Amino acid sequence: FKRINDTLGHPVGDKVLITVAERLKGVLRQSDVVARASEQPTSIISRLGGDEFTVLSANFTSLDHIATLTERIIQAIEQPIIWQDQTIALSASIGISVYPDDSSDLDTLLKNADTAMYEAKEKGRNNFQFFQHQMNDAANARFQLANSLRRALTHNEFELYYQPQFRNLDKQLSGVEALIRWQDPVKGLVPPNHFLPFAEESGLIHAINDWVITTACTQAQRWVEAGLFTGRRMAINISGQNVNFKRLSRRILEVLEQTGLAPQHLELELTERVMMENTDDAVESLQHFKEMGIAIAIDDFGTGYSALSHLQLFPLTTLKIDKSFVQNISKNNNSIALLHSIVGIAKSFDLKVIAEGVETEEQLKVLDAISCDELQGYLFSRPIPGKQLEQGLLSGLFSPHSR
Repeated sequence: FKRINDTLGHPVGDKVLITVAERLKGVLRQSDVVARASEQPTSIISRLGGDEFTVLSANFTSLDHIATLTERIIQAIEQPIIWQDQTIALSASIGISVYPDDSSDLDTLLKNADTAMYEAKEKGRNNFQFFQHQMNDAANARFQLANSLRRALTHNEFELYYQPQFRNLDKQLSGVEALIRWQDPVKGLVPPNHFLPFAEESGLIHAINDWVITTACTQAQRWVEAGLFTGRRMAINISGQNVNFKRLSRRILEVLEQTGLAPQHLELELTERVMMENTDDAVESLQHFKEMGIAIAIDDFGTGYSALSHLQLFPLTTLKIDKSFVQNISKNNNSIALLHSIVGIAKSFDLKVIAEGVETEEQLKVLDAISCDELQGYLFSRPIPGKQLEQGLLSGLFSPHSR
């Protein structure tokens, strides 16, 4: 719904809401004929706000009938809406709670339905879920995790590790990618895949992005001032849903000014999914960054939304090949041909190519043969703490002859 508002405008978004409400009314009128025990209406529809509606229905004879009604709602909502020359496709995620089994309290019933709705979203959207009491345990766990992440931000529990990136031509260090870790006071070091997906879902990722940008740029400037980062760059991942690119632009410009870091030492990594959610704002902001000298990398290329047209649409400087392609080199000859094609296409767009997940000499040999520009992976170095990386820079550990 946000994308509809952003791309077609709020007046169109309002018409979509009205259409959804009318469709709900139509489905529920049909349901009343089947379910009602008297002449009184058995359903009430209300809009909570945004794109969320609630339906209060009574006089059901079975859970199957509730499921049938819910399926009708989904089918009604997913019918395309034609607006001028645009086709608008919708989907619905529905959570259901039942009186009195799930609660006899209205507020609790609504909360339980909301919990079930989030379960429906997690199961792929465009489906429905009945509330189950164990969902409360999951909801409580999410609540606790959200509180823990907020505490981590305020108590400085996050830290950055840095994975070196190397030029293929001479194996010189070309830069590092900043990767977040969480030093939880109870659980110890928590890997990012255990908390970043939830942070993205809950919206906390934007505050985490801010922390990463500030911390990574501060560290990069320290290395620049120490003479250890000449001609090198700090790569930062920008992740999350519905990234506000105008806000992101302001934040990055503020941090560069505060730290004194030259734009040429910074690279922003974004997936196609992130850029496609707010295409116009993304293009405008990224173009400004590129003109400043900040490198713009499309991350995890070859997965998700990947399309060659995106290489032309967005103002990019770098393409990062997803590690799944690199890891399949020894298993499938088609993977080598595909990698060769990706590198060739990237070069035709004047993009530098970085291969992620390089772990074996065989992979390195193939990437060298297809003229991949830069390399990153365990064959060269795991992500390491800043102090350890700094010691390596001082000692010459990352020189061409150190492997």
